[in-house]
Amino acid sequence: MSEVNNLIFDTIDRQHAHESAHTRRTLIKTTAAGLGSKMDATTLRNVRAAAQQEKNHYELLTSSAVGGKAATKTIYVPNAAVADVPSFLTTLVVGDQLFVNAYLLACTVFARQGTLSGSKFARYTAEIMAVESVHRALALQSLGKLGNDRAYAKFAQREAVRDLPTSGQPGLYTAPEHVAALEAAGFGFGKPGNVPGTAFNYDEVSKRTPSDPDVNTLSIS
Repeated sequence: MSEVNNLIFDTIDRQHAHESAHTRRTLIKTTAAGLGSKMDATTLRNVRAAAQQEKNHYELLTSSAVGGKAATKTIYVPNAAVADVPSFLTTLVVGDQLFVNAYLLACTVFARQGTLSGSKFARYTAEIMAVESVHRALALQSLGKLGNDRAYAKFAQREAVRDLPTSGQPGLYTAPEHVAALEAAGFGFGKPGNVPGTAFNYDEVSKRTPSDPDVNTLSIS
């Protein structure tokens, strides 16, 4: 069973801990049936491949070649964000757009340095942003929406996709704004968020991250 399914089932079990074991099993079985019809094998494979790619990005950004430092290795994910398949996919759409925005911001900052090192890091962030755009498009498509809906990757423009928590909101211009947006949505960094959530530690999760043989371009030039 995939990491995604386990996450959703564990959330259901916690949210209904006050109910009988029989009730919890029934809810999980019902959700499992829904997963079979709403989250198809291709979607599951895309989600798992995306997890592999995010792990790759983290390893690059925190490598000696780039020099990034992780603010924390433990993130609290709101239970509501993974309560069911539509919620999970919507969270991916919103989150991936936030990262598209963040990497475009980083690209601009590095490019403004006007140095060889700055241009190299600007390209790194552009290459990662392109992959985040693919993740967003696939999640949109799995929700039954148009996946390739952007003529340009969105930066400052308002969110034009309807029925999202961020619909109509503009892009962000600073790194603290990105953190604040995630915290406002209930995510916690190194500490619980403002809503019930589950802690995920990178060192533990990375050991279970799948590896798809068809994922390619595993290093940056």
